[in-house]
Amino acid sequence: MSSPVHGKSQAPHTTHGGNSAPGLLQGVSDGVLREFLESSVALVADSGVVTRNALRKFLIDLGMMQSFCMSAPTFIEAKSLLSEFQPKILVLEADQDPQLLNELLSLHRKQFSNFKDSILIVLHSGDLSEQTAEAVRQGADIFLKKPFSLERFKYRFAMAVAAKSESSFVPPIYQDAMELIGSRADEEALAKLRTVVQIYPECPKALREMARIHLQRQNWQEAERWVWRLREENLLDPEWIPDVIEMASKIDRYDYVEWLADAVREMPKSKVRIISSVAHGIALLAARLASSQKDRPRALELFQKAVSVSKHAHETYSEVIQAMYSAEMIVEADILLRSAPDEVRESEDTKILLLEHLDQHREAPEVINAAYQLYRAGVRRPRVYQVLIERSKELGRTRQVIVELIEEAGRVHPDWTETFNGYL
Repeated sequence: MSSPVHGKSQAPHTTHGGNSAPGLLQGVSDGVLREFLESSVALVADSGVVTRNALRKFLIDLGMMQSFCMSAPTFIEAKSLLSEFQPKILVLEADQDPQLLNELLSLHRKQFSNFKDSILIVLHSGDLSEQTAEAVRQGADIFLKKPFSLERFKYRFAMAVAAKSESSFVPPIYQDAMELIGSRADEEALAKLRTVVQIYPECPKALREMARIHLQRQNWQEAERWVWRLREENLLDPEWIPDVIEMASKIDRYDYVEWLADAVREMPKSKVRIISSVAHGIALLAARLASSQKDRPRALELFQKAVSVSKHAHETYSEVIQAMYSAEMIVEADILLRSAPDEVRESEDTKILLLEHLDQHREAPEVINAAYQLYRAGVRRPRVYQVLIERSKELGRTRQVIVELIEEAGRVHPDWTETFNGYL
């Protein structure tokens, strides 16, 4: 039983706090597992033939009847088996079709609505995905990231069986906590959840709800404790990304930012909202650090990380470049701009951004030349007219030139007429 399914064997996970119940933390004996499995039906739905065969052999070796342990390479086949046989133990690969995953999760929970009546096991590749979060919301009992060892699986499985046994305090407390969460009684729910994770420290939904409540309340230090647990288990909900970055900035834990950046860097274009959220959060944190001379190297690293994850969120480039110019990181901003995609370099937003920088740091003739370059290129934004008017007055150009600029600006931007006339 010690040989790994995938990769190397891992040590059992240990809880981070509380006076846990030793009996449950040790799980149950092989004899109790055998008794539990002898009357159970299982379905392993995973696209990997190695995983399917290994888990099926594992369950049969522990006592399950061979004909009661089924496997399916696709969710379509799994759905048919799930409807017909109603397996008490269900293993799902979260990286398959998200829509079918949700259907299987819902169907399984309809068949076994009581927490103690079944065991739902979700295997995943570690992606921060909506389907991973949905599996937690549906009440998964075991989450395991591939690769994993059979020792790890057996430990988690024994823990889940122990938590659902007739002698366990977990089922009624868990149900009470979920009902309190449903009625938004978060304070009472927290008390119940603390008890659950003391007895059953691997409970995915309890960990997730503890983190969610503390993040929403901005209890950053306490939230970090539970976010760390979710980070270890790859259970973080994508919706929490802004809160986690804010937490990282408040407690100066930049490793969370790097972790999130790595997690979203390879996400597809359809996840642009999540990608943008991570990039924006990292850029804001970098901008705060850039104001301190000693933190500038870290700021530059974070700025680079922000744009490295924002391949589908080009507005991040403008945000980062603007922050770098504001922090007088001129050379670094120029280098970053030269490496930006064409649509970023050639966009009006970027050109206006550079004009703003020139307007703040250069003499009037250079600024006017840059503004007229934009003007001749067809850029007629209010800020271009403002710079031309202000700098023309500074150079002492004739009133006629300034009046003509103001009149044209008023025609192009009627809503700004009063502002432009104020320069006369």
